[in-house]
Amino acid sequence: MDRRAALSLAIAPLAFALPATAQSGWPSRPIRGINPFPAGGPSDILGRLVGEKLSQRLGQPFVMENRPGAGGNLGVDALAKSQPDGHTLAWVVDFNITVNPVLYPKMPYDIERDIAPVCTFAWGEVALVVHPSVPAATLAELVALARNKPLAFASGGNGSPGHMVGELFKRELGLEQMTHIPYKGNTPATQSIVAGETQMFFGALPGTLAQVRAGKLRALAVMGAERSSFIPEVPTSRELGYPKLAATNWFGVIAPGGTPREIVDRLHREIAAIAKERDYVERIEKVGMKPYVVGPDQMRAMMRSEAQAWAAIVKAAGIRPE
Repeated sequence: MDRRAALSLAIAPLAFALPATAQSGWPSRPIRGINPFPAGGPSDILGRLVGEKLSQRLGQPFVMENRPGAGGNLGVDALAKSQPDGHTLAWVVDFNITVNPVLYPKMPYDIERDIAPVCTFAWGEVALVVHPSVPAATLAELVALARNKPLAFASGGNGSPGHMVGELFKRELGLEQMTHIPYKGNTPATQSIVAGETQMFFGALPGTLAQVRAGKLRALAVMGAERSSFIPEVPTSRELGYPKLAATNWFGVIAPGGTPREIVDRLHREIAAIAKERDYVERIEKVGMKPYVVGPDQMRAMMRSEAQAWAAIVKAAGIRPE
């Protein structure tokens, strides 16, 4: 779940010749990019940015199509049922393809057969934030408070990243009395804690950084091994003695199962090059994200290992989709 150590390998130059796709005429028409979430969210903003740059590199227009619903499953299912010719891609958040397959009893597609990972392209840290009225200035003080007083943590819905990390927190610290309050999306969940309706939120920095900097929320820990360059004053969960409390938010590109490997590899190379462009880095850092690129094989391995880890949380907490 924490993968900063992979960054040095993630965007290393790829030194091999262009595959046969250039000679076979791919892409021969506009590329359709499916976003499984509503317009305006992080995956939409990042997807449009990467799509814009892919369009410049590949010489074909890029068209974003938002297909939200069922925790992202509707959009991924539309991708899975598309022709595997490299002209349809989907922009996903990690939990689409790691949590959903173990959360939903019946999936409309087979994650191994119908999905071809291309690469990741960005990641964001997850931080534990509280409302300023919560009488805890440190993680240790919050844990002590939670042992004596039931606290409520918000999330963007059952099975959402915030819910899963919250359940991990409860499990690792033995805080079963904590209450989960699901909202219909991360935006209303963040609004609830800013308003003081809930006390805690395990949120990706892109969605909470502005409120933390404005003093509307207090960050107590970054869920990882290294401090965030965006809020370097906030300690990590590992520093504070909780190494298992590790989580990040990564974003990736997938294609329909059966897409030719030469097309997948070409897309991976192009996106790896985009991730090193200065304006790309500057634009995603403005919203609390950083470049993060691993190729199709590493991405598949991540999908499998994270699905296995989250399956234990889903089972232990009895989580069911809404």
